[in-house]
Amino acid sequence: MPVANVKTRWVGGDLVFYDKAENIIATWDGTNRKLTLPAGSVLDLSAATGILSLAAGEVALADLVAASLDGTIAKVVAASNVIGGLLVVHHVLADQAGGADKNVVLTHKTRVLDVIVVNKAVGGAADTITVKNGATAITDAIDTNKADKTVTRAGTIDDAQDTIAAGGTLRVTKGDGANDANCDVYVLGMRVA
Repeated sequence: MPVANVKTRWVGGDLVFYDKAENIIATWDGTNRKLTLPAGSVLDLSAATGILSLAAGEVALADLVAASLDGTIAKVVAASNVIGGLLVVHHVLADQAGGADKNVVLTHKTRVLDVIVVNKAVGGAADTITVKNGATAITDAIDTNKADKTVTRAGTIDDAQDTIAAGGTLRVTKGDGANDANCDVYVLGMRVA
């Protein structure tokens, strides 16, 4: 089958691929066995069944898009694994009314390791934050009857409830206290199988 939209030429020992308008679309460095695509190109492997291998050092910090990494592809962490896993952090702004919930549906199975609460205002009597797996408490009721900017951590984590399934609900419940102070809630976890 003739190729109408791609042309090739040998240039200085390299095989250069051009589109119909003579723009370079790829260069094959025959000496170093390296395929180079121009800036802005996309290599789509979605239909491929093979594996794309990158040589050590081929992806540099400058190659990454700023503020683009998240926990989407964080590996699961098994007990006694020799290579540690990554922490995933869920930030929940607890600005709902006292007695109400803030829900985050998790896309990946996650084990809650710690909870850090930062008061955004002065708390009052009976102000609390509880982190839950659906309707069941993971943490104790974290006392937020404290000054603005105070940092408080969970006192307990229930190991029978600390793993939230993929599609499960991470729930932050604000106790109905005197001030219902808004808080930043940081839930630290790790991916598990």
